[in-house]
Amino acid sequence: MNYAIIRTGSKQYQAVTGKTIKVEKLEVAEGAVVFDQVLLHVDGDKVEVGTPVLSGIKVFGTAMGTLKADKIQVFKYKSNHAIASSVVTASPILWLKLSLLAKNLLPKNLLPKRPKKLLK
Repeated sequence: MNYAIIRTGSKQYQAVTGKTIKVEKLEVAEGAVVFDQVLLHVDGDKVEVGTPVLSGIKVFGTAMGTLKADKIQVFKYKSNHAIASSVVTASPILWLKLSLLAKNLLPKNLLPKRPKKLLK
């Protein structure tokens, strides 16, 4: 099984090709999303663990739309001050379909070369 663990916001998600996940709202409209903070990559029996993230591995997805999470009621009360407040909130979430786990996106001949030392 080929999967990766990605980090977005303050949470971690398992990314599998074709899987649909709901993440905290990102600043993207409908379209492509790229996650470059890959913490772990598993390909069959080969496991790569980042310290803290892996370089060269990216997860691509498509934003399907935005939703609202379940409503949460927050109630604050201070007995000595006779203060009470109540707030009901529903945080926005982004619905994503993951499409590709890619490793080493550029071929070696297109990667930037190390500069040669200058001759004196």
